[in-house]
Amino acid sequence: MTFFAFVLLATSFHTVPDTLVGRYALDPGAGDDPAAVAEQVTRDVGRLRRGPMRDRLKEVLTPSPTLEIRREDPSFVITDAEGRSLRVVPGGPEVTQETPEGEAARITASLDGESLTIRIRTVRGERVQTLTPTDSGLRMVNTYTVEQLSEPIRIELVYRRDGA
Repeated sequence: MTFFAFVLLATSFHTVPDTLVGRYALDPGAGDDPAAVAEQVTRDVGRLRRGPMRDRLKEVLTPSPTLEIRREDPSFVITDAEGRSLRVVPGGPEVTQETPEGEAARITASLDGESLTIRIRTVRGERVQTLTPTDSGLRMVNTYTVEQLSEPIRIELVYRRDGA
């Protein structure tokens, strides 16, 4: 390996942000209310399907009260309050992982500056999750595409860095 290639390789590893790494606690007053979002996006759904769909969306949209993000080169590992972990390799190949519901999910990840974007696709829809570090914590924007709804669902959450 030439010296130039070594420097280029070392520089590319250096630019991977560790600003995402840490423990975070949800700040429920700073982001969108999952129940209100579920109510809003189901307002045009037929009366018979509205209640069950709204209840299911509230469940899906309700965020973990805590998150931990670790760096295990070349991957990020994101663990929620229930101990479920997701390992992603930005720019790596698509991987398949089983969801808690037993579905196969196809997962990819990418970095854009300090933001980590994770795309999760199942037979029922798609979720794009963008995590961006802030001065006090983490902003998470989730966009869900569900085949029963004509418009994507967007919910923004704010997590504060946990000093513990």
